[in-house]
Amino acid sequence: MVVCPICSSSEKLEIPYKFSTSILDILKKYNIQTVYHWYLCKECGNGYQFPKQDDRVLEEHWNRIEQGDVTSDDNNRASSSKRLFNYFYPFLKDKKSILDIGCGHGYLLSEFKQNGFETFGIDIDSQTKEIHERLGLDTQIGQVEHLDLKKKYDVVFSTNSLYFIQNPVHFLKKIQNHLNPDGYLCLSIADMLAHTNVAGPGYPLAFYPNYDSIDYILALAGYEIVSKENKLTNILIVCKINNQVTLPKINTLKIFILLKTKPLRYCFFGLPIKWLHKKLTGTFLSKLVKKIINY
Repeated sequence: MVVCPICSSSEKLEIPYKFSTSILDILKKYNIQTVYHWYLCKECGNGYQFPKQDDRVLEEHWNRIEQGDVTSDDNNRASSSKRLFNYFYPFLKDKKSILDIGCGHGYLLSEFKQNGFETFGIDIDSQTKEIHERLGLDTQIGQVEHLDLKKKYDVVFSTNSLYFIQNPVHFLKKIQNHLNPDGYLCLSIADMLAHTNVAGPGYPLAFYPNYDSIDYILALAGYEIVSKENKLTNILIVCKINNQVTLPKINTLKIFILLKTKPLRYCFFGLPIKWLHKKLTGTFLSKLVKKIINY
């Protein structure tokens, strides 16, 4: 029986997906002829793939990505991290220590360190260690579940990595072991249903969350949402430990309609928005809009 990996419900709707040329090439290389499906869970509203990915394909996929130049988008990463810092800082200014799980190139961690926070980062990509050292960051390469962290932190960050984790509820529960009782968990995930996000469910993703369904995951893992906002195709969340949160009711019909109309919405709304963004980037109007929305 096919069941949702988030909530174990068997009630589902099939949804469209697309595998990249690279993924199809790797599947062919290993002679994997499995028929994959993507489903939308009627209970929690999250999308999921069945059967789950082959570890060989994932490993080769990430290896191919890692062979690229890790410094090619430094300016974009630094500016994006600055925006994230500006958004989260008002919630965290009374906190002292930060753990960033999946810290990537470390620019967000660096922002907090420069503002007086005690910081520690974890990332699985060994190629980023050189950048961490250049930024003067205390980091460790490896998977968080395999590392022996001796202390708890006031804040734990996870940025754009949650949807690659096979069991996100278990992962989020484990984070509580590294979070002080009055601490905050801060998440940044892509808004998969935004007009400007053309990407649909794909092979590397363990599941496919959205603005509404992430509430279910957090409640199931024992977190209460303090703040949640949609900022320029990113969903930014601040939450705290509360194991008594009631599971929310998710409108899966709305999510299903948004998924089915995604290509159409991208053509009529997404492309014009991206064109305007490209034309206005760096102008006074662009800076004014970002200031108004505090991002």
